[in-house]
Parts: sequence; structure tokens; C-alpha cells
Amino acid sequence: MTTDELTRYVQEAQWFANLGHFREREGMIAIRTMEAWRSQERIADEYHESIADGMQWLPSDSSAEDAIHGSSLKSLAKEKGTEGELLKQSLAAYKRTLTSLRSVPPNPLLIIGPHDFNLSARNACAYATRMAACEIVIERQGFWCSLVKVFAEGNYPCGIMPDGKVVVF
Repeated sequence: MTTDELTRYVQEAQWFANLGHFREREGMIAIRTMEAWRSQERIADEYHESIADGMQWLPSDSSAEDAIHGSSLKSLAKEKGTEGELLKQSLAAYKRTLTSLRSVPPNPLLIIGPHDFNLSARNACAYATRMAACEIVIERQGFWCSLVKVFAEGNYPCGIMPDGKVVVF
């Protein structure tokens, strides 16, 4: 993926339009509902409950450390002398994503009982595009670049299982 391709994904994204309809791929598992996160006394099926019990949420806070690469992307940028470019490109991708998401109405499928996941999902999109931009700058396109494509298709990669598989709504 290139910076131009990342920009195009963000501009053409169908943010959250296909929630619950993800088709599993290598390294990714699908959930059809977020009902397992309704409350402690869950009423979801065993499959969704087992995922809810084992899944670690992917970052959605802009200040959170990269759960996949840690600080290695920044370290590599420093080694390559591209720290300034990494900061510039990642911030631009983050802002483009937030701007693109402004026109997206809240999705009722992201409201489960007392929990509204709309803001978390939006922030996770912006986080993923920011990290994808970092991968692009240091020429190590991988995890985050692959998630941007899933987000752009209208799904929500929301977590990661202990075996490394990404959970996608």
C-alpha cells in the first residue's frame, strides 16, 4: 500500500456499512453481533461469548501504544531518518479519516444495551489509518495496512484473539 492508496481507501470507505457481514479470511474471524458485550449476564451464543471472553480490544485511543508493533515503527523511522515524515504522514492520515467519518451517522448495530461503540469504532478507524501511514513511511506495510482495507469495506476490526487472529464485526 502507498500513501496515495491509503488516502483513496479513506476517501472511498463505506464506514460501518457491512457490520455483521464479514467473510472470514486467513488470520481473521467474523462475529455477526456484538451482543456478547451487552452485560455481565450475556445472552449471546457460545461462539460469540468465547470470543468476547478471549478478545483483546484493538486500540482506539490516539495516545495508545501500538498493540502490534510497540515502539518499533518509531524506532525504525529514527534509524532511517524519517521521523519527521512519519509524524507528518500519520497525522495527515488521522485527520483525513476523522474528516471522512464526520458524515457517517451513528450505526445502531454498534449500540448494545447500555454500551455505544460508535465513538470507539470511529477512533479505531483513525488509529488504524494513522498506524498504516507509519507502516508505509518505514516501508513495512503489514498489519495496520491490512486492517484499513477491512474498515474501508464497511466492517469493524475490533479485537485480537490470543492466537493472533483479528476479530471483525
